[in-house]
Order: sequence, then C-alpha cells, then structure tokens
Amino acid sequence: MQIPKEYKVSFYSALAIFILTALFSTGYHHFDEHYQIMEFCNYKMGYSPASELAWEYHAQIRPGLQPFIAYCFANVLNGLGIYNPFLLTTLLRLMMAILSWWAISKLILQLLSDFTTSRGKMLFVLSGFLLWYVPYVSVRFSAEAFSSVFFLLACSQILKQERTGKNVLLAGLLLGVAWVARIQLGFAFVGIGIWMLMNKWSLKHWFLMGMAFVLAVAACSIPDYWLYDTWTLVPYNYFNENILHSKAASFGEMPWWGYFEMFLMNGVPPISILLLILFFRGIWQKPKHLFSLACITFFLGHFAIGHKEMRFLFPLSFPFGYLVAVGIEAFIQGFQSKKFYRIGFKVLIIMNILLLLYAAFHPAQDTIQYYKYMYKSANKGTVTLICLNESPYNRVTLESNFYKHTNLNIIVLDNLEQLSDTLDAIHTDEVYYFSPRQVDKETVEKYNMERVYSSLPDWLLKFNFNNWQERTKVGTIYRLI
Repeated sequence: MQIPKEYKVSFYSALAIFILTALFSTGYHHFDEHYQIMEFCNYKMGYSPASELAWEYHAQIRPGLQPFIAYCFANVLNGLGIYNPFLLTTLLRLMMAILSWWAISKLILQLLSDFTTSRGKMLFVLSGFLLWYVPYVSVRFSAEAFSSVFFLLACSQILKQERTGKNVLLAGLLLGVAWVARIQLGFAFVGIGIWMLMNKWSLKHWFLMGMAFVLAVAACSIPDYWLYDTWTLVPYNYFNENILHSKAASFGEMPWWGYFEMFLMNGVPPISILLLILFFRGIWQKPKHLFSLACITFFLGHFAIGHKEMRFLFPLSFPFGYLVAVGIEAFIQGFQSKKFYRIGFKVLIIMNILLLLYAAFHPAQDTIQYYKYMYKSANKGTVTLICLNESPYNRVTLESNFYKHTNLNIIVLDNLEQLSDTLDAIHTDEVYYFSPRQVDKETVEKYNMERVYSSLPDWLLKFNFNNWQERTKVGTIYRLI
C-alpha cells in the first residue's frame, strides 16, 4: 500500500489515534458486544455456566466466529501465563484498530481520484479517518465493526479498475464473512447488486462471487459448531427468531424516521445536522456510485424494520463519510467566497476535534474500572465483595462472569443491617463493599470503611456542595478494615 507523500502525516496520525482509542476506550459500546461475544468466549474457556448466558446463545442466533477469535487470543495469553480479561479485550481492540485503519486506508487511496481539488482530497482523507465517531466505532470488537472491515475490504476489490476472477472471488469471500457477522448488512448487498447490473458484470463474475459468498458462509458454520456443539444454520435461526417470531420487535419499535432523530441527537448537533445535509448532497452528486446505492438500500431496509438502534448503522460509517466528503467538495466554492461559511466550518472542525478526543480517551463503560480494581485485588488472594440490592457485575439481568476473578466471591444484601452478621461469617483475605454512590460518613465510621476506589478523582470528592454526591452515581469501593 503506497501512501502519497503529501498524505503520510494524515494517514499515520490517524493510525496513532486509532491505537490510542483502542487503549483508552475500555469496555464496550453496547451490551451485545460483551454478552454475545466475550461471555460466549468465557463459557468455552470453562469460566461461565451456560445457564447464565444470554438468550441468544440458547436460540443459536449469534455466529461463533468472533467468540472463536477471542478464544484463540485467550489461549495464547494463557499459554504465556499472562491472561487477564482486560489484556485480552485490549488486544482485540488493537487488532480492530489496525484492521479498520488498513481497510479504510485502502479505500481512501482508491477513491482519492474521485475528488478534483487538493482541498477536497484532504477533506476526504480526514473525514474518512477522523469524523469524531470513526475511531471509537472502528476499534470495537463488535459485530458491527467486525463486519464493516470485511465489507470495506470487499468493496476495495469490487471497485478495482481491472476486474479479474481473483478479485471477484475474494470480494465474494469477504462479503460472505461480513454478512455472517452482521446479517442486516445484506440490505447493502442489494445496492451492490444494482451497481453490478449497472456496470454490466458478466454472468461468470456473478457466479464466481455467489459461489465464493456461499463458501464463506459455509466455512463460518465451523466456528458455529464449535460454539454450540451441534451443526446449526445461524442465519436461519436469526431470521426465524427476530423476523418470523418478532423477537427483535419486543425490545421496542420506532417509526421509519426514527434513525433521523437518533442520528441528529447522537451525532451531536450542529455537526450531525451538517453531516446529514452533506451526506444527501453527496448522494445527489454521485447517485450511481457503489456507496450511494449501498447506503440507499441499507438505510431503506433499516427504516422498514421496527426495532432501531444507532449501532445498526455503524457498518456503513465509511461510505457515509465518503459521501459527506463528496458533499463538502461540492460546497467548497461557497465556503471560500463567504466569510460566514468559512468561520462556521472552522467552528465545526474544532467541535469535531473536541468530540474526537473525548471519544478516544473516555472509557466506553465506567464499570470496567471497578472490575479492573477487583480483579487486581483478587489476584493477591481470596476476596469478598459485598453489595447492596444488586451486584455491579449484573447488567441487564445478566452476569459479567468474563470480568470476575476465580478468587472473587460476591454477596448481595437486602439492607445494610445485614452487614454485621455477614462480616462475621466471611473468611476471605480481604472484604470490600461496593456502592453506586458515596456512602455517608456515619456508615463509613460505623463499619470502619476505607475508600479505595472511586470513579471520580479524590480532589473532586473534596467538594460536596449542596450534598451533590449522594444524588450522583459515583461507583465507589470501600475496604472493610
């Protein structure tokens, strides 16, 4: 991959940001990223009972490929004697950061010629890599990000000027893996098919791509067998549960325009408003482009499905960025000639940079920090964690066994009055108490508690104006001395 000299700083700066995001954006964006990949991996490692897995495992609707990859990484770490769940997830995010950067880089280099001005080319490079959400989304070891990598690599093969049997076969294989990882990505394949018809692909190439696609899907049934201990057709199971039996709809439905509302709010206005305008301008400029057609059919398909989540759109974040860049170039002359537009554009760039830094360096899940502290404590000996009403390891009615050390025991109390009797019955090296809020001074003194961890820094906790700490969720761990 030859990167032109004038873009090397941008490309490698983007790689650095992707890697930093992988290191600092700990945790997961959505529960599925954890409970349907890492907990499945943990189960196969023998650390979780099947009875505590998400319902998707028992319905056999999730592919085994990603849990298998995580399992392989975990076994290597175990073999080296350095396994812990936090190192494993960090390595998986680093892998995703490098793969995503590579896939995006290949497409940017292929598509640079679509832009006629030097400013347009540079804005495309920057929007492809550094729209504020791109690194954050790209480093996740989620089905959405994983499928996106294979989809982008497939598009890179499809868009090659020289169409060969090898390119077509490789594109089919990559699309097959992308579809297995995220079945809804099939909506974008409709747009790809329309593009292939418009570009008069031969029957031979259609056949080669279809054959390779089926081969990839069949090969992915092997890790499915490993995960479920039986041969099963995961794509059919998924369709049967979520479409025929409307399981997905039971998690909530929205009208067809729901994605516009979610994007405008989650994308952070006014940036999200401008991005949406530029995206539609990009489609207007290049209505027959592969990415325009893929985005149109992908979004229309998702509009038709009642259950909507913003993450469902993540696989096409790069095609979206490409079309935004096309829209930007179309407006460049207006920006140059009107001072108001130039100033507004600079303000939006500053906002994007600030959001990018926040997304890169802020943990995706604050609970990971609690888990890390308790895991390190349990490394030294047997530990008991006492909680009131619910365990911090129980999220959405599911246990996060993946992050539990085997030396960790958890006791959930109904009320604090039970604490004294509970302490008398405990015989572990250390005893801790977890509270989702700061414990009042009277309770701390009564039970001889020492605060050893807080999700907020100590200097901030010194200021308790209007008793804000009792009303604010501040995950705190106390050692019972």
